Amino acid sequence: MNKVFPLSGFLFSGSIITILLLGFISGTPQPVSATNTTDTVTIAVTVLEQTMVDINPSSLSWTNVRPGGIGNSTNEANNYTSIQIENIGSKNITNIWFNTSYPTSKPFGTANATLYDAGNFVVISKNDDDHYYFVNRVDYNDSEIVYLLRESGYDFYGRFRNASSEYFWVANPGVGTNCSSGATAFRLGNKPHNQSGTGSIDFTTASEYTTISLTTTEQTTGPFSGWWGVGNNTAWKGLNQNYCIAINEYCNVTVFYKYNYDMPACDAKEFFSSTPIAPGASAIGDINVHIPYGVYYGAVNSGTLTVFASDE
Repeated sequence: MNKVFPLSGFLFSGSIITILLLGFISGTPQPVSATNTTDTVTIAVTVLEQTMVDINPSSLSWTNVRPGGIGNSTNEANNYTSIQIENIGSKNITNIWFNTSYPTSKPFGTANATLYDAGNFVVISKNDDDHYYFVNRVDYNDSEIVYLLRESGYDFYGRFRNASSEYFWVANPGVGTNCSSGATAFRLGNKPHNQSGTGSIDFTTASEYTTISLTTTEQTTGPFSGWWGVGNNTAWKGLNQNYCIAINEYCNVTVFYKYNYDMPACDAKEFFSSTPIAPGASAIGDINVHIPYGVYYGAVNSGTLTVFASDE
């Protein structure tokens, strides 16, 4: 007969007793001391020579600017006043210049807003300089101005359209119809035409205009390639800004420009920035739009401001 034996509070039955032995360690565990060890890895990096720029904001939008008005931060969708040109490359940027888009034909008188180009309205200033210049303001010959007084031979004429101040010009190619010839006489009115004043319209009276001396120049690259008569308005008694002025060989296109190095050479042409900009640094340009009189209402065709950077 099997017997039951009590053991440590448990009951075991049978003739064979199997005892499960559990080991216990009594007392408090002793900490094991940690040991730190170090080693080093040598890192070598060579950065590629790269010229790169990043322009922000990447888009600008002005609304409800009246004809003859100036679009500034109050009209810009995000109240932007400037663009930042950041050197994100690895080389110093030594020169910055611009191009702006422009209409390929005269848009005035068409009653079509999409024939205008917003890029042709852009003016830019060095930060806090407050002297805004068109990058390349393009205007076309205007054969419908009947009230200009002109001497014989001055059969080409038009306007430099600058917001509420537009200035008339007349040109006499001298021989034939090639206004890129150095013989071309180019006269620029001294007083602006606007809503309240007719401006300089008498191009037979010397006090009413400034004669711009032109040099024959060929531009071989870029959107303005071709032959031009080129001068600057240093002596101009009108707008107190020093522009380069170019009239094409066909006498039907004028360009007033400042910070566009893809235009023909001219004493007034300059880089927007020629101070070295180190990687990680930036240049700032204040930007507005000048809307001429006579622009049809609505959204004009979107334009572009292109920024060029050089490490040379």
